[in-house]
Amino acid sequence: MRVPFLVLVYAASILAVLLFGTFGTYYFSHNNGFNTKTSLLSSLYFTVVTLSTVGYGDIVPVSSAAKVFVIILIIVGLSIFLTAVTLLSSEIMNSRIKKLSGEISYLESKLSKADVILIGTDFTNIALAEILKKEGKKYLLITSDKSKADKLNKQGLKTFVADETSKSDLSKFNFKNSKLAVVDFKEGSKIIYTVLIIKSISPKLKIIVIAPDTEVEAHLINLGMNIEVINPAALTAIQIGKYL
Repeated sequence: MRVPFLVLVYAASILAVLLFGTFGTYYFSHNNGFNTKTSLLSSLYFTVVTLSTVGYGDIVPVSSAAKVFVIILIIVGLSIFLTAVTLLSSEIMNSRIKKLSGEISYLESKLSKADVILIGTDFTNIALAEILKKEGKKYLLITSDKSKADKLNKQGLKTFVADETSKSDLSKFNFKNSKLAVVDFKEGSKIIYTVLIIKSISPKLKIIVIAPDTEVEAHLINLGMNIEVINPAALTAIQIGKYL
């Protein structure tokens, strides 16, 4: 990571102030300028305490020259410290803002390229995600379960956390640029509500609903919203029936 030139300048300035204060204190304390003779460590301690404006009073300048030295140290040191802290804080904030902007841009670009949006992470949608991933198709999974999203992302399945029954949350995903939405929940009421939201966001989008039972299937068909309903249980029964 490239370090800005001004950061290096102020870091060097802070170091220079600490050295000036440490060696100055050490010199004056050994020439009767302070109430006690100090070691280099004690001189550094006095410099830091003085610049932090704490002032414990255990080391005190007593001669005129030492007092002038401390005044210069405070004026110059505080100016450099305050400017440096402001600069470093702004650099950190700018770095975080840039990182966040980058993450948002990355997310938006990924969402805009999703051909298939899988809403809900029941068995069918997870199986579909695995197939789409293998085929190199552009897709994304949406779930309100963060722990499940983390687990799926670790498995390499592109999963985002959002409330599937919130229009404001779903509106963040670019349904208008997608070709298909597949809704897959166990809860019938949640399925119906989610379908209504998607239709309000993108009325022309093709929607396939995985119905958990015949009752939900009937309700969805009665909505008359031009959606395709698939009942895996019924299909499985028909398939098994061929062997009877």
